[in-house]
Amino acid sequence: MGKITVFSLDTCPFCKKAKELLASKGVSFDVISLTQQPEWRPLMYLLTKGRTSVPEVFFNSELIGGLDDLAALEDSGRLDGLIKACLEGPPVSPDFPPQLRKPATEEFLQIIPAELREKWQSDLEGLDKRLGGTSDHPISSLLVMLETPKEMVVVCSAGPGREIYKVGAGGEKGREGGEEKLYCQVAIEEKVTLFLDGPDKFPTGLKDNDDYKNFGYGYYLGAPWIVGQVKGTVVAMETRPGILKESQISLIEELRDKIQSDFSN
Repeated sequence: MGKITVFSLDTCPFCKKAKELLASKGVSFDVISLTQQPEWRPLMYLLTKGRTSVPEVFFNSELIGGLDDLAALEDSGRLDGLIKACLEGPPVSPDFPPQLRKPATEEFLQIIPAELREKWQSDLEGLDKRLGGTSDHPISSLLVMLETPKEMVVVCSAGPGREIYKVGAGGEKGREGGEEKLYCQVAIEEKVTLFLDGPDKFPTGLKDNDDYKNFGYGYYLGAPWIVGQVKGTVVAMETRPGILKESQISLIEELRDKIQSDFSN
């Protein structure tokens, strides 16, 4: 016998409507409350391949989607058949949802197809020369980052900084209103390309910013990319002044646009 699972927030009106629609079919379903168990968020993000909104409805291990998706199935007359196939089908193997656990950071890479990660890595390495990097003095750190509920994860890495920012590594995001926020986090939240030509230019200060405090990256150029609910940044970082320039914003944004186009197709 199959299983229906709903990821939900207790006060979310869309979650309430989705559960009411399923209940009207006379079926039982399991609810995972992110209000009561917020530690499920990273695993839900992984299971849904990058979705952060709720509700998220699964029939066995198949993602049906949110309220709009569920309502569209109802309007098309397909919902009853899918529910029947789910609940009357063979037992789910392996059991879904899996046991609650904290995903390993590198697991989030699977949200982006391997062929795209390889393409972006090549594009990132080509960006070094376009930004003025040379074999003797490459740009210190070039990155493509992915935002997850708790971390910023390195998808691609080039320059000497790749020894620090290894592919699959993660950096914990800072608190709301705190000085601990990562550069990438601020760029995504503000939805703007962030150009910082000095440590004193960081919007919330750099007292506890890990990129600056641990590695001296006080100069930053980064553009956020957004495809559906999946978000990340294209980044160039330097420890030396005068390398990154405002005139290079278009080059960073050009790669950002390629990433958005690649991931959308």
